[in-house]
Amino acid sequence: MKVALVACVCAASAALVAGSAPAFEHEARVSCPRGALAFGANAIGPASRAAVARERTSSRPQVVQAEIASDEERGGMVKHQCGSKDASRTVVVYITLRKFLPSASLSERVSFVSHFRSGWRVWEIAH
Repeated sequence: MKVALVACVCAASAALVAGSAPAFEHEARVSCPRGALAFGANAIGPASRAAVARERTSSRPQVVQAEIASDEERGGMVKHQCGSKDASRTVVVYITLRKFLPSASLSERVSFVSHFRSGWRVWEIAH
């Protein structure tokens, strides 16, 4: 098992040095909320509902925080990836998946949500 893990790490390192990324890195592509609409009076409520609706009810999701991306720590991530305009049209929703507590890694979800003509939609899961 250790030999396989070392081989995988070595292959990934060699691919990065050679200038090509390993196959699993191609799955983590940056998406941006192209076509997102400007917010109305209350963006937090509908964005939070959209983020929770995306989760399985069996994971017992609970919104613990939600903020406009341009005003929040994760907003820097959105701004860097997609620009200021998209950051100002994104709500960062923090959800605790209570089924997976006490594991911090498994129970934390950070969703980027924007409003589109079709409605509120999660366009990226940051964690």
